[in-house]
Amino acid sequence: MRALNLGLDIGKANPARGTMKEHHTLEEKSLGCVMKGGTSKVMEVLEYSELPTQKGLVLMDTPATMQNP
Repeated sequence: MRALNLGLDIGKANPARGTMKEHHTLEEKSLGCVMKGGTSKVMEVLEYSELPTQKGLVLMDTPATMQNP
């Protein structure tokens, strides 16, 4: 949603190698993450390195994993 609000098209992003082995697109990978959350209410959304103040399902905006070249 944040990317959409900023007018970014993540479909053409450069994903990590491991992502492309298991998933066709970044959108599919994101849907898998949504499914893991189940029906839990999102209690808080954090910027990278912020500490949660709520208990329950908390999401954090993090950078992509660095892969060895």
